[in-house]
Parts: sequence; C-alpha cells; structure tokens
Amino acid sequence: MPQMQRIVPHLTMFFYAVGYLIVAVFVCTEFYKYVAATVETRSIFHTRVRMTAPLAALCVVPGMVLRQFDVPKSVAFGLETVSVLAMLTLMVLGLRRIADLFS
Repeated sequence: MPQMQRIVPHLTMFFYAVGYLIVAVFVCTEFYKYVAATVETRSIFHTRVRMTAPLAALCVVPGMVLRQFDVPKSVAFGLETVSVLAMLTLMVLGLRRIADLFS
C-alpha cells in the first residue's frame, strides 16, 4: 500500500503534464493557422480561423498550471502575463462582436 501512495501523485502529475501539453499543441496549431490566414487575407480581423477557444485555453490553463506545479517566479510571471493578455483579447473580441451586432 505505501508504494501505491507514492505512485499516485506521480501519475497524477504525469497526466496533468500530458493534458497541458495537448492544450499547448492545440493553441500553437490554431495560432499558426490564424497567422497563416492573416497573411493570406492581409487582414487581422477577416480570417476564417476563430481564436476564441485557444484564447480561452490561454486564459484558463496558466492559472491551473500555477496551482498544480511549483514553478519559478519568472515562469509564473510569464504565465500570468499570457493569461491576462488572453483575457484582454477575449474581452476586446467580445466587445467588437457586440458592437457589430448593434451597428
């Protein structure tokens, strides 16, 4: 039984890390698609790629990482910065969408 108690936290951390890696790959892939579509259409706003889900992941996941892992202060600062920038971008996109509805 004591060996099982030592294995469970390591397995949990492993699955958290795998999940975060999957989210990171998803966000990077969507960001690449967005940049490619932006270059193709030469417009930041008129692209086929929607960034809402990747930005939501960037807003939520860094806080989860900070709660689960003991990261250095510089990494924590970077994660908090990414989270805040993603949240601000989501807010601007939401306000723009609302403005488009009423115009």
